[in-house]
Amino acid sequence: MAVRSTERESSREPEPIKDFVSKIFSGLQASEDGAERKELKLGEVKVRGMDFSDRNEMQAYVDFLNDPRNRLHFAHPPKDSRELKEKNKEVRDHFLIATRVERVEGKLVERVIGGARLTDNVPPENEHWASLIVVDPEKQGQGI
Repeated sequence: MAVRSTERESSREPEPIKDFVSKIFSGLQASEDGAERKELKLGEVKVRGMDFSDRNEMQAYVDFLNDPRNRLHFAHPPKDSRELKEKNKEVRDHFLIATRVERVEGKLVERVIGGARLTDNVPPENEHWASLIVVDPEKQGQGI
């Protein structure tokens, strides 16, 4: 027996920004059996949650934040992957990474090209914040 919800749309708690962004930027496509599609397309940009078990991914983001061409835009960016992990302990913060498929030595590979921190609202507020948004300085001006 199906039960119909009688809650009004406005009485629902706002969805976390991470869920909202995931719906917009659903970069990975699943096959019918639920497995991730591995086919790479040159130039394709994907946005996903940062993998905090991948030190190289974290360090690339930190390096973009601290690059002299970007550094003046950030008051206190993390200096290394350890500091980034500390910032990630805040439950309301979600770090995203952006990758783009590029040709390297004749092969298509996904390379980290940027990232951002999203912060969920604190009830009863309905605001979310995007900060520490950065693009690889070598890729700036390319419409990313």
